[in-house]
Amino acid sequence: MGTNPGHIRKQILNDLPYPRDENSPAFRRMVSQIHALITEALIPDAALPPQEAEKLPKALQKEPPLESLPKAQVSEMIGLLEEIASRGGSADIFALAHEIGKDFGSTLYLIKAVELLDLVDTPKQTVVLTELGKHFVKGDINVRKRMLHELFGGLRIVQMASQALRRTENLRLSRDELTDRMSEWLPNENPHELIDTLVSWGRFAEYFGYSDDTKEVYLDVGQEAV
Repeated sequence: MGTNPGHIRKQILNDLPYPRDENSPAFRRMVSQIHALITEALIPDAALPPQEAEKLPKALQKEPPLESLPKAQVSEMIGLLEEIASRGGSADIFALAHEIGKDFGSTLYLIKAVELLDLVDTPKQTVVLTELGKHFVKGDINVRKRMLHELFGGLRIVQMASQALRRTENLRLSRDELTDRMSEWLPNENPHELIDTLVSWGRFAEYFGYSDDTKEVYLDVGQEAV
């Protein structure tokens, strides 16, 4: 299935006879085909072709897309990068999911998260550390925090949230107010999950803070001078 709006992307006829042998070439080909379709849907291998991009309204051609933050924990993202590094810097996505004990869909969302930060590339069904990703894995906690601070701050959704906070007198917005903004910016996404991820990633990157007492999101110390 595809989204925005919901539609059928591909129909696969399962004509394998019973009893089905999971080790047979035909069974493995069908599994590989399904994995490829799921991967392509969640982490497309290629950008929009130039001839297609030219058909978009000029306003959309000039601005990069507004990213939706995948629901993933930074600790899991770091663990994934370290696992890929331990395999020489690249891995088959399905094999990786099996090794780390996560289902294929959850692994794809983790990969989508680190790809959003330019720490990996995903040619076909393979995930490969970028030079940034290799540098990140080799770095200590301070290096990682600095890198995430910069990469996280480069996302449009983060920049828009930062601008909204800077327009306030105390660089703060209530969680409910920022949730409303998220609903306007990304109407097809779950705004509550987006806020959770924004704050979770922002805390680790020392970009955003959150007060449990006042239920407010705020710019971290020093950000008001940026």
